[in-house]
Amino acid sequence: MIIFVSNLNKETTVQELEKLFAGFGDVLKSKLMLNAMTKRSRGCGYVEMTDATASQLAVEQLNGTVFMGETLVVSESKSTEAFSNIWK
Repeated sequence: MIIFVSNLNKETTVQELEKLFAGFGDVLKSKLMLNAMTKRSRGCGYVEMTDATASQLAVEQLNGTVFMGETLVVSESKSTEAFSNIWK
């Protein structure tokens, strides 16, 4: 399952994002979305986990929690068509 995470602290690293979700199961890959001009985080990203049950549990338990001073918005990603571009 691919999970969309928003309202991330803009100082969050990919490693910190992966560590957060690894507490629920194996993380296949993750990506922070960056501003094209500044190359700084836009405060959102994607996490792909290998197990659907672990992914759903992560969404349920992390949505609305505070991480690095920000209240996360975590949901199953709605679109899977554009993901080949996201992971580049």
